Amino acid sequence: MSNTIEFVYITEGAAKHILNDSESIIEKGDYFAVDVSSEHEFPEVFSKSIDMIICSVNTDFFMSAAGKARNLNEIFKYYFPSTNVNIDKNKIYHDDDGSVFSYFNDILNESALRLVAYTDKISSLLVQILISMLRNYNLPREKNIDFVVEQILDFVNKNFSGEVSLLELSKQFFISHSALSQNFKREVGTS
Repeated sequence: MSNTIEFVYITEGAAKHILNDSESIIEKGDYFAVDVSSEHEFPEVFSKSIDMIICSVNTDFFMSAAGKARNLNEIFKYYFPSTNVNIDKNKIYHDDDGSVFSYFNDILNESALRLVAYTDKISSLLVQILISMLRNYNLPREKNIDFVVEQILDFVNKNFSGEVSLLELSKQFFISHSALSQNFKREVGTS
């Protein structure tokens, strides 16, 4: 039985993401890879929409190089045997310089064009994504302030002259009134 890995890159928006019972906020520039057998969902979207690139890859795609690898950790162990890293299946990475986004775009282009050796090119791009994950594995995600709170503070600053209620903001930013209040208090210290 073969397995599938999803490589996911968030191109726009922000949402609450639950991956194997681990909850986080994902936003533009975040990326991750999961075995399809992992449970993940986006129960709450904090912007009008969330856009992402999803590359679903059967592990057989790696088979010529990675032998009988059937999941993400086995593929990592094959390509990077000296690292001895067990990849956390709940880890979300952030693309600070846009390089990972370019890998995802190149995968889409290669897949669409299907030129000679396109599968080899896609395979090498996927390995580049894996390398980026590995190099960023121990780095903390630099998130100084919650994405939604940041957007709301920006909105309030731009509309300072008008009166803005918490209820109006919760509707505009697609977040429940109570969640907005909690997030705002946690990040800013006041609701």
